[in-house]
Amino acid sequence: MKKNIILSLAALIALASCSQRQEISKAGMPGTLSFAGCNLGVDEAVETKSVMPAGGNYTIIINDKSGETEPVVTNYAAIKDNDNKISLPEGKYTVIARSEGDVPAAAFEQPVYGAQKDVTIVSGETTEIGELICKLLQVKVTVDYSEEFLAMVTGDCSTTVSVSPTDHLDYIMSYLAGSVTYDHSAGYFAVNNGNNTTMEIVFKGSVNGNSGTQNITIANIKPCTWHQIKFVKKASEDGSADFSIVIEDLVEDMELGSDILAAETVIGDDPDAPKGDGGIKLESTCSYDINQPIVVPANGNPFVLTMKAVIPNGVLKFSVDVTSDNPDFVGSVKMINDGSATLDLVNPSSGAIEVFTTILPFPYGGDVAGKTEIDFNLSDAQTPINGFRGSHTFVMNVMDKTGCKKSIPITMVVPE
Repeated sequence: MKKNIILSLAALIALASCSQRQEISKAGMPGTLSFAGCNLGVDEAVETKSVMPAGGNYTIIINDKSGETEPVVTNYAAIKDNDNKISLPEGKYTVIARSEGDVPAAAFEQPVYGAQKDVTIVSGETTEIGELICKLLQVKVTVDYSEEFLAMVTGDCSTTVSVSPTDHLDYIMSYLAGSVTYDHSAGYFAVNNGNNTTMEIVFKGSVNGNSGTQNITIANIKPCTWHQIKFVKKASEDGSADFSIVIEDLVEDMELGSDILAAETVIGDDPDAPKGDGGIKLESTCSYDINQPIVVPANGNPFVLTMKAVIPNGVLKFSVDVTSDNPDFVGSVKMINDGSATLDLVNPSSGAIEVFTTILPFPYGGDVAGKTEIDFNLSDAQTPINGFRGSHTFVMNVMDKTGCKKSIPITMVVPE
């Protein structure tokens, strides 16, 4: 169950040591870091949310970015009796809140949540810490098997998951006299190198009396995601029974405390995967050929850009990836959309909604989810887009309710 812990911080720092106080006096009058009225939100999973009181085991670390003083390290239980503030020498600091002191490379049932914020302390002044929202710092992995797959098992099996070459977890399946039991624990893996992180999944065991092996690799593993690995039975062309691996519910909470994004990805040869694009298409309803780059006229000149998306089986997911040869344009979208250049039209974040109302007037929410036809009117994008010279491409990624997918690019050009 997903829990969202809201901590009202009565205080969020321990008293500095005597030696630190001496250093402060040498540095001159200190400034004050205040936590009065601050909220620390901690999201303990990527599923449903509930609120409960916080315990006292949260580690609070304050690092001097110059490295001139030792970090201040304490925990919530120790600091909540203090006076809502701490005196620090003037300078720049990073404040870290974390549910554990360290993030293990790989461990069962040991999630770690954290957040950090940079603050500047000015001599003789008070700086408010503001809000800190913690999120899962690891990738969560569970392993499951369909009933049809379990009926194929004829001996002990194991699924080994690793997110680094040296650290892994083994999800064990035991077979005894026709009965199968397996590990339902959630594994948590540190994610240390962002978009370069890969996950390796290796299954070994006895299936239909033979030694079976299945290996897959998943790229671009990110923290605060949950990969639910599931083994399913499939029928081979010769009628024999085989199996494949399905990553069923990759749940990613890009902005904890906001909407949850769900995705389904099939890894391996799934005979039940939908074929084709399901008739998904984007039609122009104006004079522009949307299959060609669209030159945006200068402000004050007529510009009508309308189109219609047709999704015969109804929209399950609809997102737009924003790219451009002008980094300032993508940067403006990311700045509003919490660092992401992908806009979810079905379950938009608050940042995405702001993009829709200030830069790119895409429909969203109830105007998109489940619809078989969606009207787009991007005419009002003329003025904001004209502020960015270059070629801007919007890749519309659609998945219908049957699992059919199609990506359709729209390019708008602002000439020099």
